[in-house]
Amino acid sequence: MKNSSKKSPIRLIAALLVLLILAISSPLIASTPGPVLELQFSGEVVNPEDSNFMDELSSYVGAPLHYMRPASGGEHLLQLAKPLPNGQMSKLVARLKKHHHVTQVRIFF
Repeated sequence: MKNSSKKSPIRLIAALLVLLILAISSPLIASTPGPVLELQFSGEVVNPEDSNFMDELSSYVGAPLHYMRPASGGEHLLQLAKPLPNGQMSKLVARLKKHHHVTQVRIFF
């Protein structure tokens, strides 16, 4: 009986460690970023990295977009916060192309 009571706390600690590791890693797994978009904006957009502009663009397309960095040729790299379900990416790109400040859209998966 004494032997099994000594194993019980060790098993409990091991189980708690496993749960802790899963709890820590699950947000990392769940937050896999989506594809990268290369956009070119009209000359009216001076600071595309501005959080207000990104919020407005995200609202317009219905998905959170994150500014990454400028690219060569005047383009800018943005990333979707998470992957979209099948078929939604083409709708998002079509919506972006209709935005009055967007002149070009390319996708990098």
